[in-house]
Amino acid sequence: MLNELFGRFDKLAQENDCLRIKILGDCYYCVSGLPVSRPNHATNCVKMGLKMIEAIRLVREATGVNVDMRIGIHTGNVLCGVLGLRKWQYDVWSDDVTLANHMESAGVPGRVHISRCTLMHLNNKFEVEPGYGQDRDQYIKERNTETYLIVPPEHGKVTLRTNGKQQYETDARASARMSKFLDSWGADKPFANLTEYTMAKNIGETSLAMMEASISPGACTADPRQWCKSEDIHSVSLTFHNTGMEVDYNKQPDTAFKYYVSCATLIFLCMAIVQGLMLPRRTGFIVGYGAGLVLFGSLSVISLAETFLGQRWCSNKVITFLARIAGMVTESLVARLGIASVSMATSLILAVVTITECDASERPESSNTTNTASGTGKCDFAPYYIFCSLMALTCCTVFLKVHFMLKFIFMLLAVTSYNLVLHLFDSQVFDYYDLHQYGTASFFMSTRLKGSIYLLVLLITLHILDRQTEHTSRLDFLWKTKFKVEHDEVETMGSLTKVLLENILPAHVAGHFLDSDRHNLGLYHESYSSVCVMFASIPNFKEFYHQNTINKQGLECLRLLNEIIAEFDMLLSKPKFSCVEKIKTIGSTYMAAAGLQPGKEENKVMNDDAEDYYNKPKNNPVDNSRSEHYINIMTEFALNMMNVLEGINRDSFNIFSLRIGINHGPVVAGVIGAQKPQYDIWGDTVNVASRMDSTGEMGKIHVPDKTALVLMNSGFNCTLRGDIKIKGKEHPIRTHFITPS
Repeated sequence: MLNELFGRFDKLAQENDCLRIKILGDCYYCVSGLPVSRPNHATNCVKMGLKMIEAIRLVREATGVNVDMRIGIHTGNVLCGVLGLRKWQYDVWSDDVTLANHMESAGVPGRVHISRCTLMHLNNKFEVEPGYGQDRDQYIKERNTETYLIVPPEHGKVTLRTNGKQQYETDARASARMSKFLDSWGADKPFANLTEYTMAKNIGETSLAMMEASISPGACTADPRQWCKSEDIHSVSLTFHNTGMEVDYNKQPDTAFKYYVSCATLIFLCMAIVQGLMLPRRTGFIVGYGAGLVLFGSLSVISLAETFLGQRWCSNKVITFLARIAGMVTESLVARLGIASVSMATSLILAVVTITECDASERPESSNTTNTASGTGKCDFAPYYIFCSLMALTCCTVFLKVHFMLKFIFMLLAVTSYNLVLHLFDSQVFDYYDLHQYGTASFFMSTRLKGSIYLLVLLITLHILDRQTEHTSRLDFLWKTKFKVEHDEVETMGSLTKVLLENILPAHVAGHFLDSDRHNLGLYHESYSSVCVMFASIPNFKEFYHQNTINKQGLECLRLLNEIIAEFDMLLSKPKFSCVEKIKTIGSTYMAAAGLQPGKEENKVMNDDAEDYYNKPKNNPVDNSRSEHYINIMTEFALNMMNVLEGINRDSFNIFSLRIGINHGPVVAGVIGAQKPQYDIWGDTVNVASRMDSTGEMGKIHVPDKTALVLMNSGFNCTLRGDIKIKGKEHPIRTHFITPS
């Protein structure tokens, strides 16, 4: 019910540019003008207050429950931030914040109570009347602050009638009606959108959006015009603008390099077969291609050694050694470039080197030889040199991961050399071939010219393919790199969110909301039969806190308070206090509880009647022992806090003193609030523990009689204080002070 009501207030805060700071029991604490300064902050707060009162009025008139609220507003300066190491909560501090708290406590139910400072910022937008807050609160009187009440706007009255009578029911039925009415508002559940599932979904959506952007028409690699438009890749050399990324790209192992070598070997073998069958098999051919076959064979064996490693028929030391070399080649860019360069150079040279073996004395001397059968002349094989040259150029392009500029340089040098052979050094070979084939006819295109055209066309084609392959490979690397960076960032943010969540909520509660089980998205609430609650305040910190230029308007005072709370938080990291859970800090008051552990028998989700649950006899020895353990641990934690504060006093030359109240009993724990979910505990046990603090004495631990009995049985020294009257209790209760041993 409280979650639905505060969820409604969260929506009102959003609509009126207000920021909820925290929830203190049944108190809703919000500001306007943070974190963004707003000139109309006072108007926003008043509108927010009026709508909150209107919401409460609707609840009261619709359910018949006599519920109302006081609202206090003050305008001034604040310091904002978080304190401590655990259970961070954004908060505000200043004398003006303290005055705003007193404006609420001195207010009138159903009215908005404002200070004169706030009234000056409203610019006569609201009608007001005297509030006389100084007559109801001593702090306001001491500050000599004039207060006013906002005159509420007129609204229609809603009355509920049952047989002509006003419908005011019993508390149980009224509570049920209120719960049903608040459910109709449809307030958001805390952390409804925060699960591991949605984190993973966000990662996927982010990655998909990046991939879609990468493969958009503007990034299509099929269009060469896009090579000049990349923001990350140089338009000419296709290298990365980022030097580090270029180094990472070149450091990639090329696991497919062995297949490139195998393809080059296969092409070279085809060249050897063609020239062996169709060309003169002289000494140059035998020596050149013999050495080439040995070279390519050796490179193929070394490259494929890793593939054969582990086979029974080749499990010897030689293969292991070769496989190690192959692994080094796969990892080393220099080794791969060296092997690729040697392979390309060998293929390109041997394609035409044997052309010099066409002996001029055996060539046809004139066209009179045209009656010789085709193929019988010694130079009838001239076109096969061109075919082998084309195959050698193709051999260059099989090394896909070798930079396209290196392959282009090799192919350009080869094509230039081939053209020199065609048109200068051995032109007569092709001229004799043309003469033998075509005679003196003038209409045909010479073999030399056709060879030059073939080589040039293939050079351009292979260069375009190499460039496109290079661009695709680099773009693929760029996508993977960006995807990894984005994925790491999303995972880092997810981990950070999880850490922050666990620093706001207890670990088992954070795990509940991060669970991918979709059934866990309801309102989280638990009941505990016995929890020990502690409030520890520093009453004389108010005297220490001052706002002046020396302490930077109170900032240095907050630095010291942060150090104190951080030292208290560090106590929680001790294994001895693992069952102690920090709930929150309220100004200079530290609230903690022991016994809020998951998986216990009393951790029953409150689907049953809570009253019946609490009225059950609790005579289980295990439960009693556990309850005593929590009380003892919490008391020891309180004593340690006193010792820590004494050490800080010695170092900072201060005289701060703790006033501590402890109580144990049943509580209800849960998470409320849609926009800024907050874990808290409620119940009479909490209220009494708070009163033990507020009615206690500095330097002492104040406990009620039932808690003192447990501590005395455990060996703690307790001094009877007597019966005292506390707020919320009809009769006085007997209390004790714990005396440190």
